[in-house]
Amino acid sequence: MIRALSFCSTTANPHPNMTPPKIVIGSGVWGYFVDEDEIRQQLAEAAKHGILEIDSGAHHPYSKPGLAESMLGEIGFEEQGFVVDSKALFTNGGNGCLTAEAVKSSIDKTMASLKTQKVWAVTTLLVMKMSLIASK
Repeated sequence: MIRALSFCSTTANPHPNMTPPKIVIGSGVWGYFVDEDEIRQQLAEAAKHGILEIDSGAHHPYSKPGLAESMLGEIGFEEQGFVVDSKALFTNGGNGCLTAEAVKSSIDKTMASLKTQKVWAVTTLLVMKMSLIASK
């Protein structure tokens, strides 16, 4: 049974000068609510619909950071035609995690966990850091 898979679609783009939204599958609860067998089912279902990009992050799931990416590495997502985008690990309220050294370390760990030499994109959670600064 697949519990946490959803897709959205649009029938018309109300803003013709904008790129339509991209549909991806998210790994936010993989390893927490969703086990490896169910992840495999979700990936198979997503592939049937042409969805081959996985949105992940070094912090997925929040209760066990890094587990989702480790599971993806074990599953062999690349061999199934998927690409992954990730986010650098954001911890400790952002203290020290957005330095060049910390981001590089997070990327290296992500690549090792995913068992890959490339990811689609890696972003940092600078917006979260800026929000924390603004709220002080």
